[in-house]
Amino acid sequence: MSNRQRAVDAGQIGPIIGVAALRPGVNVNVAVNVDAAAVTSVLFAVVHVDAGHLGRYEYPGPDMPVVLASRLLSTSFQVGQTGNDQT
Repeated sequence: MSNRQRAVDAGQIGPIIGVAALRPGVNVNVAVNVDAAAVTSVLFAVVHVDAGHLGRYEYPGPDMPVVLASRLLSTSFQVGQTGNDQT
């Protein structure tokens, strides 16, 4: 599985701006390198299945978002600025 960071576009989940692999089980403090020019004040973390070539980003394609009980497995979070670091 992988975690795709997406920007907000008109209040909806927007384009993918970063990707990080997840391990089976619980994942904490997952770091994702993102396109800084595309970061918005709210980002979404969306979990996708790695269904194609293992470890290769293939969306659109076989690496579809995970849907559980008819809901996209995702969460939104706010991005803030503290000094020179973004959090």
